[in-house]
Amino acid sequence: MKIDNLFFAKASFFLAIIYCLDPTGRGWGTDNIFILKFSPVLFLFVFFCANALKNIELQNRKAVKKYQIPYYIITFVMLFGSLLAYFEYGQVSSSFLSRGLLIALVCVSFFHLPFNQLDDLVSFLGRLSFYSLFFISSMVVLSKLNVNGFSNFKNIYHEEVSIIFFAGLFAFLSKSNTIKVLGVLLAIVALGLSGKNTGYLTLMILLVYVFLAVLMYTKKQQKLFVTYIIGALLIFMAGAAFIVVYFYSQYLPSGSPGVRLVTYNERFNQFLSSPFVGEFFTLNMLFELPTKKGSIVVPSHSDLLDIVAAGGIVTIYYFIAKPVLLSIWMSIKCVIEKRGDKNILLVSGLFLSSFIALSFNPIINQPRLAIFLWFSLIYVLRRNKSYENSSLRDA
Repeated sequence: MKIDNLFFAKASFFLAIIYCLDPTGRGWGTDNIFILKFSPVLFLFVFFCANALKNIELQNRKAVKKYQIPYYIITFVMLFGSLLAYFEYGQVSSSFLSRGLLIALVCVSFFHLPFNQLDDLVSFLGRLSFYSLFFISSMVVLSKLNVNGFSNFKNIYHEEVSIIFFAGLFAFLSKSNTIKVLGVLLAIVALGLSGKNTGYLTLMILLVYVFLAVLMYTKKQQKLFVTYIIGALLIFMAGAAFIVVYFYSQYLPSGSPGVRLVTYNERFNQFLSSPFVGEFFTLNMLFELPTKKGSIVVPSHSDLLDIVAAGGIVTIYYFIAKPVLLSIWMSIKCVIEKRGDKNILLVSGLFLSSFIALSFNPIINQPRLAIFLWFSLIYVLRRNKSYENSSLRDA
């Protein structure tokens, strides 16, 4: 039996999605077993090795493009600094090592993959996410209704918001009207009942992208009218969000402010001590905080601040700021000029929703979530390069 060239990459995504379906957020018990927790990464490593042996381009010095060089340099520094932190603190969880290895594998695996195969992975991930949306939305509803056996699952899937977003938008971009309506409704239910601010913010992004998708398929003579309607709706959404935050903030989820204020402040101070290059990824990724019952060891709860403190402005530009701006620009350009296809809209939205998640949650040390973030980053970078080259050929 002939194995698909993308078999191991698809297996990596499949396993990541399966782990994400656990309503307890523990990957069906794999979080405490290192080899199982990182099994999506292992599949990705096998995929890279198999692809590297078959792809002669990887042996060519010109295979690494100029725009990719900063990412390889930063990843090397990331791994080197993480190793120093590992030897100092004595455990992987205290270092950036596992995060750096995942980023490195995603870079080398997807920077050099032909575009048609990247698009195949997007389609595969879209179908997989859509099927998983039925389970996710069902679990969210059952937990909110306090059904026996589900009442202990509170605020579930608040870190998996990017997958819910992707599933909803993928469904809306399908040809079937039934799937369009069903997918968006299920995504709205899952995000709206998440009980977390990340879910609410992602829901707003989903609605914006649904509007963009409507514009993308609107005839030219109708586009101006639809633009006005969508513009009015966006202004209404922004106004409603402001009113809720300003007047009814006490009803919003708090998100453990006591812990977050301490960790956020510490990370920001570390950034100020070395703003340009950060701590070269040698800092301790965990905090030990005193409590009435002893002490607790917690992450910062913001991957964004971790990256800022660990890698400084240089890293935050290449891994966060640049792809965020490119995602927004490409989404708008895709609609206005119709130069791209639905995959551009899908993946740019996937990155933005992942950005929302990493801003308030520790997801980059969870392979089941981080793999979607870094895959979407690579896709956005390569699509942007193809725009610059005035074609959709390989970047």
